[in-house]
Amino acid sequence: MRRVRYRFVLPVVLGFLSLVFFIWEHQNNRVIESMGMAWDTGPPMWPYQAVPLFSYALNAPAYIACWPIIKLIDARADWIEYAIWLPAITAMWWWVGTRIDFGLLGRRKYVHPRLVAVSMFVGALVLLILSVNIGVGEYRLFRYYWPAQRAINAAIILLRAIGPILWCLLFARASIRSAFHLWGRAFPEA
Repeated sequence: MRRVRYRFVLPVVLGFLSLVFFIWEHQNNRVIESMGMAWDTGPPMWPYQAVPLFSYALNAPAYIACWPIIKLIDARADWIEYAIWLPAITAMWWWVGTRIDFGLLGRRKYVHPRLVAVSMFVGALVLLILSVNIGVGEYRLFRYYWPAQRAINAAIILLRAIGPILWCLLFARASIRSAFHLWGRAFPEA
């Protein structure tokens, strides 16, 4: 049986899913523009505001990495943003696939494995602290601005925080596993 090569499967599948999200969001934006001022409080949560949140939750690191570029060129059309995000999303999923296939640190030897292991532990700790700060901040924001939302709307709004939190936790877990593996190679059993 052939082993799944995640570095090829993940970019194709999740890049296509992101493309579907982009098309869906573009259609929703056209509906919102055609409605004009018909909605007093803005477009309804589902599906008009939920689609970008789903896409962001799935691809948070790529969105965050592309944010300075999009702000720098001041993209007014959504297709320009999609043209920037799609290559970043596929590159991110290729990188994640290679890390699944070969491990976070790869298969090379390190000159100072203890230093690399300690830095992986520190990086994991920083990611965990970041995820807790994001979660607490979003919870406070949600409780202050949207105290009486329905459950489905509340869950969709909290997707904005859940994506980065899950990515931080996954990277922290991978960092800790790699650090333990590297620490074990630095101090082999006698």
